Amino acid sequence: MAVTRSVLLVLVAGTVITGCLNSIATKYQDMICVKHCQDPDLSKREYFEQPVLQTLQMFIGEMLCWIPVLINFIISKAEQKNKNLSQNGETQPLLTDSNEYTDNNDNEIDESFNSVQRQELKGWASVLLALPALCDLLGTTLFNVGLLLTPVSIYQMTRGSLILFVGLFSVSLLKRTISRVEWSSLFIVSLGVFIVGLSGSLSSGSSSSSSSSSSSSLSSFEFVTADVADASRLISGMFLIFLGMIFSASQFVIEEYILSRLSMKPMKLVGYEEVVHLI
Repeated sequence: MAVTRSVLLVLVAGTVITGCLNSIATKYQDMICVKHCQDPDLSKREYFEQPVLQTLQMFIGEMLCWIPVLINFIISKAEQKNKNLSQNGETQPLLTDSNEYTDNNDNEIDESFNSVQRQELKGWASVLLALPALCDLLGTTLFNVGLLLTPVSIYQMTRGSLILFVGLFSVSLLKRTISRVEWSSLFIVSLGVFIVGLSGSLSSGSSSSSSSSSSSSLSSFEFVTADVADASRLISGMFLIFLGMIFSASQFVIEEYILSRLSMKPMKLVGYEEVVHLI
């Protein structure tokens, strides 16, 4: 069990780190000027604002999950061949216990599903993967559009409230049980997200006011209009992020429902979903 916890900690840490790097890289793309970059009039400059293309880039990256699936398939075939040869007495198996670590971990991680008899996900049953794939497509696109309208720090903190939606959907749809401590943690995170969004809105308003006080070429009406536009832009971005979290939470719940009743490796599940996206 100690080994399994270590693996889970590495996976969780990797998810947090790569998620932050993904948000920063996506925001950096949005800030790249692509047209009229030398024009002194900043309003005429055009930037890379392609949330749909960014979603496609992410899906292509997630298709790389097929690489370890293919490697595992090749290793399994080699082990099966060596096993058959050893049974015939022609040679000794070259790969003896290479799956022991993986099998033990899979059994420990999936022990909550052992009570349910699961069938292999194949044939027409694979059409079910279109549901989480559609939720992933809508959620990721809404996230990218919301990132265009908000700073990356507010975006990342606001997206952290995704765990609240997942918890609510798990309890209401999957009939999961969440302890009081977990509920308290969920609402504390949500409160923190609200405070971050409020502080971001106030800071954007104060920055607009400070910039307007240092300039004398604009009228007071233009100052107020710019301030309202910045606040509306931030609120619209946060609304799109929250809407995207609903679809992403639905994706997680649907995937958990499928994996709890049908047998399929998580890496292969992600790979099939990305194929559905591109189709």
